[in-house]
Amino acid sequence: MEYRRLDHRTHVLEVPDTYIGSIEPYPRKEWLLLVDNNKIVSQTVDLPNGLERLFIESLSNAVDDLNRAAASSSTASIHVHCGSSFIQVENREGKGIPLEKWEGDSSIYVPELIFGELLTSSNYTEERYFSGRNGFGVKLCNIFSSEFKVRISDGKGVIYEQTWQNNMTQKNPIQWSRISGKTERSVQITFYPEFQRFKRQGFSETDLSVFRRHVLEASLVTQKPCFFNGTEFSGTTLLSYAERYVDYPLTTSIEAGNGILLTDQVGLCVSFVNGIRTVNDGVHVDSLVKELKTALNITTKKVFSTAVKAKFGLFLNCKVKNPKFNSQTKERLVGPSDIETPLRTKELRSWPYFTEVKASLEQSKVPKTAAASHKLQIKDLDDANWAGKYPEKCTLLLTEGKSAMSYAMKAISFHSTRDKYGVFPLRGKVLNVVDDKSTNREIGLVEKALGLPQGPLRYGRVIVLADSDLDGKHILALILNWFATKYPHLLKRTPSFLGFLRTPIVKATKGHEKKNFYSEEEFRRCELRGYKVRYLKGLGSSSDQDIREDFSEDRFEFFSISNDQDVRIIEEAFRKTQVAARKDWILNSISTESRPDSVISRFIQEELVEYSKETISRSIPSFFDGLKESQRKVLWSSFHFADKTAVKVAQLSAHAAKITHYKHGEGCLSDVITRLAQDFVGSNNLSFFEPHGQPGSRYSGGTDAASDRYLYVKLKKVVPYIFPAEDDFQLPSKVEDGEEVEPEHLLPIIPLALVNGASGIATGFKTWIPPHDPLAVIEVTKKLLLSQPIEPGELLPKWLGFVGKIVVHPEYVDTYGIINEATMTVKELPIGFWTSSFRELLDQLIADKKLSNYVNHSKHNTIHFELQNLCVSVDDLHLKKRWSLKNLYLSQGKTPRQFNSCFHILSQFVQWRRSFYESRKQKMVKDIEDKQKKEKERIRAIQAVLEGHLPFRGEKRDIEKALTKLKITREQLKEISMDDLFEDKVQESISKVNKLQQDLEILSAKTPNEMYLEDLEKLKVHLQ
Repeated sequence: MEYRRLDHRTHVLEVPDTYIGSIEPYPRKEWLLLVDNNKIVSQTVDLPNGLERLFIESLSNAVDDLNRAAASSSTASIHVHCGSSFIQVENREGKGIPLEKWEGDSSIYVPELIFGELLTSSNYTEERYFSGRNGFGVKLCNIFSSEFKVRISDGKGVIYEQTWQNNMTQKNPIQWSRISGKTERSVQITFYPEFQRFKRQGFSETDLSVFRRHVLEASLVTQKPCFFNGTEFSGTTLLSYAERYVDYPLTTSIEAGNGILLTDQVGLCVSFVNGIRTVNDGVHVDSLVKELKTALNITTKKVFSTAVKAKFGLFLNCKVKNPKFNSQTKERLVGPSDIETPLRTKELRSWPYFTEVKASLEQSKVPKTAAASHKLQIKDLDDANWAGKYPEKCTLLLTEGKSAMSYAMKAISFHSTRDKYGVFPLRGKVLNVVDDKSTNREIGLVEKALGLPQGPLRYGRVIVLADSDLDGKHILALILNWFATKYPHLLKRTPSFLGFLRTPIVKATKGHEKKNFYSEEEFRRCELRGYKVRYLKGLGSSSDQDIREDFSEDRFEFFSISNDQDVRIIEEAFRKTQVAARKDWILNSISTESRPDSVISRFIQEELVEYSKETISRSIPSFFDGLKESQRKVLWSSFHFADKTAVKVAQLSAHAAKITHYKHGEGCLSDVITRLAQDFVGSNNLSFFEPHGQPGSRYSGGTDAASDRYLYVKLKKVVPYIFPAEDDFQLPSKVEDGEEVEPEHLLPIIPLALVNGASGIATGFKTWIPPHDPLAVIEVTKKLLLSQPIEPGELLPKWLGFVGKIVVHPEYVDTYGIINEATMTVKELPIGFWTSSFRELLDQLIADKKLSNYVNHSKHNTIHFELQNLCVSVDDLHLKKRWSLKNLYLSQGKTPRQFNSCFHILSQFVQWRRSFYESRKQKMVKDIEDKQKKEKERIRAIQAVLEGHLPFRGEKRDIEKALTKLKITREQLKEISMDDLFEDKVQESISKVNKLQQDLEILSAKTPNEMYLEDLEKLKVHLQ
């Protein structure tokens, strides 16, 4: 066992979850403040919790400063600027930071201590009403950034500026300056997060909407003007803030105490402590709910706090002395425990909605089961008649969308009664709640339908009705994960609370004999003959008879946590920290001889693993043809599209979806086709489609493409030389839903993953491979075939059209833009840094007063910016981008394979591809021999007629006798016409036989390597 001792900074970087939360960009629900209507809405984002935490820490620093100066400054404000690559937070006329040396060490100034030394804070005293204490705070922004800048003005003309770089490892000297006249007291920090660590390229507009909401909340908790990218938020009250969550005036509300607002927005709870939003509530919310229970004064029965909380919209903004949070991420307040949140009880009891809540709670559960038995007002929930009244007899059916809901409704009518069964359709996929702290609307509704979390339960069990395909398995696994994470005790009950209906995916009939198959693999192994086969693509495709046959309680399978092994397997399947275990799980299949006993373990290790493997073929390009599944589908479909002229993208995507049995939206295939038609710098080195219209440009990285209704494409003339038709007979066939679709892979003559590069993320794996010049790939391939020496520089990453510098290191590739520092003219941007993004950066530099103006002479595929009157450094322009070479993965079937280098990929590809030329040669030889034999037999038949051995006229019996004697078939005779009997035609046929013999001799003399080299030369000619 290896032990290591880490310094604090390194520990922060290596164990980020402890300090800032997850750094993975997994989808989660978050509240956004929209720009168009200034409303707060819940949307799915992939902003890593850690990146959001960095923004919160920087903003909290400014909020604390304003709160310290609240009594002494009426002009204090916060100004936040965010672009795609940076965050800048400035507080003006706050308390400020003294520009003096630290009394504890005369060699260091106070700002250096605050922003660059861990475990330092001004909040270590016992009397504090601010959010920070642990000595990390804003320094976390420094540690997770490639560059971190501080600018402080003391209000007397003295300016302090200092920069840290490379995750706070490089501290630059302090820059002092003086400005004459009166200046604002201010503290400004600007930092550029190390996005590669967060698996992001920058901030999206959605991310900025999350940050925008945080700035609005800063104006609420400070009661000072706060600006976000120039937009001012001021005069924010709890009521005006709460109204942003709805599309109508919030008339049902009351200010029930100091910093307390109650509304009828049931289930919504937003709380702040000393300027920090506590997303998981805490003791302050518990105190408020306790006060509400007291004010309700319900004496007829016991009322759960969760039931009270669920009846109101709670908005709480409080100040707490010496707050204690659950972690550095400050998501929940855990102390002090004696917090008081006094209510204005008299005014509260006169509030009509409060009276309604009191009456509702008093009427519930009297007698014990009465409350739970009333019908819940949940959209799309078809509640069981006995739900709550006899929960142990009731089952809630969760369906995969509304299409499967009709299956459930008919199943109930065929097999049971509405008394015992309820139905609720899930929309979309349930979140991975193991690591995700956000709420999900669907989860909340299911909890409400079941009587969770406060109880009592309204149903005795849940049965999931999901499709039998792999996507259905994934949805079922997510629901299992949710219960195992939030309500594990329900999975430890006997009988278990959660189960699913196993339905067939294939039905085979032969007369009165019927066979059901529950996986395509099981069906393929059976090799039935003479059966009529029907594929059930989803529960929505089941007939009434199918439902009668398939829906039975005998077919319910239940998930029970019976041991620690089950818990471990669920964690390995879903926890973000278990990536290594997931890789091993995917790569090492479970043998049927050692099948797990537990339903949970068996389901995850044998069924969910197949979904995970499927994501590899969907998201990781194939080693064989360099294509992802969707790309292969559209290319194959275009090969077999009847119209060879330019075709509308929408039509081609519909055609591809139909003939390849694509299971997702046609719009996805339209996007794939459009991307395969792009050839701007940074897209494809070798595009496959010729666009007739606008497929997108370098300006926005292709996102500015025309709609699939307006864009036309057709295959480029070079494509047949990439995929020779002579090899089509060797393509491995693939069958879906009983019909042959696109092959498992195509057979290009060069590795397309090297030509166009590759990127993708699948379960447990991700890949990034740089592109290369196709002509260079061809030349190196030829040298490999000829066993010629290859120089190190012959196969280097190349983006066609890119004129900047590319520097290759053993573990990464750097791409550089071009700038003339004398004239400050930018002539190139690093790969992946689009023109529009650079323009946004320049606009921000103007806002930061580092740049007065710029002139943009850029064209659709070239860069030309002239920067004017500036005090900006070259580093500010972000003209360098780094790409890791540690994940050179390509899929082989559903298995990922890692390569050591790009040359390793090429050499392995050539070795694999060369073997197909031997098979091709054998087939071509046989085809020529067959043609030659057929032509010789035809000549023999003609000569038999000419020489009188075969009568052309006469009795049928005589002709057939002659045919038998000469061993000539009737079909051969039928092929002879009168024209064939002329001498010149006979000589023409003899010449044809001789030509075939020459072709055969030439082909027989060729080696497979020579045939491969010929194909490469043809492709080279058509690429030049």
